[in-house]
Amino acid sequence: MQPDLEKYRPYLKRFDLTDEEKDEFLLSLWTMLEGVADRAFGTHPFQQAVDNSPIDDSRDSGLRVEFRDTNSKR
Repeated sequence: MQPDLEKYRPYLKRFDLTDEEKDEFLLSLWTMLEGVADRAFGTHPFQQAVDNSPIDDSRDSGLRVEFRDTNSKR
């Protein structure tokens, strides 16, 4: 989806930018905001690539990790 540059260009009127620079700024801003929205709604490519399926604990391998308290005095 691309923004309507004509619609948003007037918001940059007070800045000393050419129309090309305004368009570049608007497209960059649009891309950043689109990325934020994609991540918020789970449609970001990274989120689609990660397997979010539930973990199947029924096939527990029996591997256990024990941690000792390193703050306690021996």
